[in-house]
Amino acid sequence: MADAGMLRFHVPEPEVRPGGT
Repeated sequence: MADAGMLRFHVPEPEVRPGGT
């Protein structure tokens, strides 16, 4: 699951969360 990997290092960054998800 690529989503899980991206979310892992994107969790600490709320600014990237809306753009990554």
